[in-house]
Order: sequence, then C-alpha cells, then structure tokens
Amino acid sequence: MIPLLGTVLGATAKTLLISLLSEKVIIKVLVGKNEGDGLLGWLVKRSTNKLDDQLVHTIRERLQETGKL
Repeated sequence: MIPLLGTVLGATAKTLLISLLSEKVIIKVLVGKNEGDGLLGWLVKRSTNKLDDQLVHTIRERLQETGKL
C-alpha cells in the first residue's frame, strides 16, 4: 500500500511540475520577454489596430507584475 501511495504522489508531483513549466514556456512564446517579442508582438507589428496593441501591452504588464514573465 505504501509503495503504491509513493508512486501516485511522485507521478502527481511530476505532472504538476511539467504543467507549470509548460505554462511558462507558452507565455514566453506568446508574449515574449521584451516589448515586441513573441507571437503576439509579431502580430501587433503587422497590425494597425491600436486596440490590439493596447491589449498586448496590458497583458505583458500584468504578467510582469505577477512575475510570470
């Protein structure tokens, strides 16, 4: 019983770690570390819509405030 519980807890910790790392990778790919980086920054450069520019800027600011970026 105890070895089974250890295996389940180990697998749960591994899954949690992978999901957290995946979240950071996805955020960095979408938003990028600097202004204009990432997929969203690339799209903003090709757009003339100021609303999109402001939205990406706000997302980047909030992620930097929370320390996720």
